[in-house]
Amino acid sequence: SRPDAVWRRWVEGTAEIFEATRMATCDLSVVVLSLGAPPELATAVASLCRQSVIPEIVVVNSNGGDVLGRLSAMRDRVRIITTTERLYAGAVRNIGIDASRGAHVSFLASDCTAVPGSIAKRLEKHRAGARAVSAFVVPQDSASVCQNAAAFLLHSSRNASSGLPD
Repeated sequence: SRPDAVWRRWVEGTAEIFEATRMATCDLSVVVLSLGAPPELATAVASLCRQSVIPEIVVVNSNGGDVLGRLSAMRDRVRIITTTERLYAGAVRNIGIDASRGAHVSFLASDCTAVPGSIAKRLEKHRAGARAVSAFVVPQDSASVCQNAAAFLLHSSRNASSGLPD
């Protein structure tokens, strides 16, 4: 089925889908949540394209912005859905789920990046029977004592040194 067929139920305004010409086929789809096509969106998507196992990448951008321009270097590897209206994160996630083809779906905010090897590790956990696998949480500046402490206190079971939890 076409990923364009179902996701439109979450959008009342104008929306477009741009299909990738070299989309990865993978059991894991990653939906990248974007608001207004911020500059860091390209970094988030690039972190997925550099993985040892490249997931299906679906970018859902709400509230306009030049999402095609931001992702021009990777556009052939990413399914992009963009809306002119601002959507809540739940609607963006639902659109991404509907537009995904993978057996498992993960989410990545546009201001975050995927830890190297995280896609392969997530797939390993899913293939071993895990129904849900949480993401790594690492501080943006690993040299910052405050960021490291906050990340450890808030997400100790989800930091990269502990491995991915089940």
